[in-house]
Amino acid sequence: MSRFWKYHNRGRRWMRTGLRLGQAFCIERLPFMDNDFFDFAQSLPAELHQKSRIYRKMLLRCHPAYFSNIPWQKTGRTIGFDVTRNRGGLLGKLQRRISNNRTVRPGSFVDYPNWLRQPVIADRIDDLLGSDRALCFEYVNKRYVQSNIDRHRQGENRAKWLGAFLTLEIWLRQVFDASWRPTVSDATD
Repeated sequence: MSRFWKYHNRGRRWMRTGLRLGQAFCIERLPFMDNDFFDFAQSLPAELHQKSRIYRKMLLRCHPAYFSNIPWQKTGRTIGFDVTRNRGGLLGKLQRRISNNRTVRPGSFVDYPNWLRQPVIADRIDDLLGSDRALCFEYVNKRYVQSNIDRHRQGENRAKWLGAFLTLEIWLRQVFDASWRPTVSDATD
C-alpha cells in the first residue's frame, strides 16, 4: 500500500468521519488535513515516516516534560527510545535494564481489570447493571451479566465483557432515557 493512498484515504475519509460529529458542538481545526502540509509531508524521505519517527520527535521537542516518561502502547517503551537502533544480545538487555527508559508490557497499558474492582467503580457498576431498571437486559440475559460481574470480582478477568455491558447500558440510557448525555456546555468547555 502506498504512503499516498494511506494518508489520503485514511486521513481524509476515516478520521474525518468522527470529527464531523463534534462539529455540532465546537469548531474543528484540522492543520494536518491542509493540502500544502500534506504535500510537504509526502516530500519527506520514507525513513522519517517509519515507526512514527517524526511524530515521536515532534512530541518530545514540543512537550518533553510530558511525553518523556509515558510508554508508547505499541512497544511498551517511552517515545524517547530509539526504535531504529536495535540493541540485541546481552549488552542490549543490560542497557535496557539499567537505563532510565521505563517500559511496560505491550498490551497492558492500563490495568482495567483492577480498576473495575475498585469500590467506587464497583458501586457504579452495581448502579448501572445491578438494578432491574437496566435497559440492556432487553438485549442481554440478566443472569449472564451478573455472572460476569461476580466472576470478575472473584478474580477472573472479565473486564472486556463488563466494558461491553457498561457501554451498551450507557448508550441505551443516552438514546432512550435521555440520561448520561453530555450537555452542550460540557462539549464546549
